[in-house]
Amino acid sequence: MIRVGFDHPFRPLAWMEGQDAHGILIERVRQILVNAGWPPTFHPYTLESIEPALAAGEIDLIAFKGILPQRATSLAFSRPVLRSGTALFLPLNARVGSADSMGSLEGHFVATPRRGPLAPLITANYPSVQLLLTASYEEALRMVARGEAQAAALNLHVGRQWVLDLHLPIALPRRPIMDVDMAIATRFELAESLLPAINKAILPFELLHYGHGPAQAV
Repeated sequence: MIRVGFDHPFRPLAWMEGQDAHGILIERVRQILVNAGWPPTFHPYTLESIEPALAAGEIDLIAFKGILPQRATSLAFSRPVLRSGTALFLPLNARVGSADSMGSLEGHFVATPRRGPLAPLITANYPSVQLLLTASYEEALRMVARGEAQAAALNLHVGRQWVLDLHLPIALPRRPIMDVDMAIATRFELAESLLPAINKAILPFELLHYGHGPAQAV
């Protein structure tokens, strides 16, 4: 068995229900690892704690993380397993900004998880955007609902699910502002022993796309 951590809750892509992990990403990663010869056990972690858990040896793999340049020095990635998207979440009565453009929010506050994919990209490309770094999706969205931030930058479908579950007065974006490929990740010292077999097991699967609509192979 191989120990696999995953971001929780990350509904509808991944979540824990009782003692069982569910979601389209969980099922895809489970199939890949079984085919690679390592039946997985799944372990839920918060966004803040999952990378430290991998570094400490509590788990062997992270089921999915966005492949981003700033993670190249801390995580070793498999081939992509899913193409997802990041979107902007604005209040229903938004007076500034646009859900279609990060540039429209220059000079305003945008909340995003500090462990998420956008924080370093926004800092590098939109230095006049005022970032509010949070520990979770819920915290970022509640800051928007309270008027403390003009927008939240989050995964499109996971953010939409949080808005619906929390009944927040936030508009549901229709499209991502940026595509992000997600892959299985591990520590560099495990990469040579794990990733070749994992990558070979990924090859027969078509890349899942979860951007504008339901997940589908493309």
